[in-house]
Amino acid sequence: NMNVVIRPLFKYIFKRIFGGFIKNDINLDEVDFSMKSFCLNDIEMNTYEINKLMEDSPFKLISMSIKSIDVPWAIIKFDWADVKVDGVEVILMPSPKFQNVDNQTEEKPEFVENTQEHEEEHEKEMYNSEVSLSSSLVTKILSNIGLTLTNVVVKVLP
Repeated sequence: NMNVVIRPLFKYIFKRIFGGFIKNDINLDEVDFSMKSFCLNDIEMNTYEINKLMEDSPFKLISMSIKSIDVPWAIIKFDWADVKVDGVEVILMPSPKFQNVDNQTEEKPEFVENTQEHEEEHEKEMYNSEVSLSSSLVTKILSNIGLTLTNVVVKVLP
């Protein structure tokens, strides 16, 4: 049975790529591998993790939900896969970091900048040391994904 072989690999790859960004627990044990694709429904996104990626953005993510994501199994074979995402709702607000920019000064003590640069270099070294087979698999999969978004609503709160 192919499910026995593919399921653990799929679960690992899925959680590695999307795990930190999905708020609700998705039961991948119930995914049917005999179909041409699988569909995930009613997904709430983890705003905290996404906001960390949007640190330099003028917006802060308040909430994000996705009605459905349809993923073809071709993704597992490293073939081209068109992932269909439907019913995306995003609610943003202006980032407090970018408000009242005129009243802020950019001067920082020299030692703070040096400490920050040192921490960034250390993070880069840590990241580079963690490169493994799993990250090359993830990269290979992501390079073969097309994305189709439908029914997208973005609201920006004052």
